[in-house]
Amino acid sequence: MVAPTTVNVAYPSYTVTGVAQISLESRSGAIAVWSVTPSANWVFEIDRNGPGTVEIKFFNVATQREAQFAAELDGGHIRVESEGG
Repeated sequence: MVAPTTVNVAYPSYTVTGVAQISLESRSGAIAVWSVTPSANWVFEIDRNGPGTVEIKFFNVATQREAQFAAELDGGHIRVESEGG
């Protein structure tokens, strides 16, 4: 009989203030976008979706402003950066 394999899954959430709420799925040394909830007038495009890096670009259709969110696995930890908004 083979013992079942345990996979640790986490869903950390991040906020790009005034732009969006982002949740990632983190499992077995990989990350991916789980959900993106944009604020009013913001649309988004996922440029990279794992396994080691996530990149999302945002555009505000009313103000023409841009923003970005990036997450990267770094030694088992998720390092995030955001700009704009």
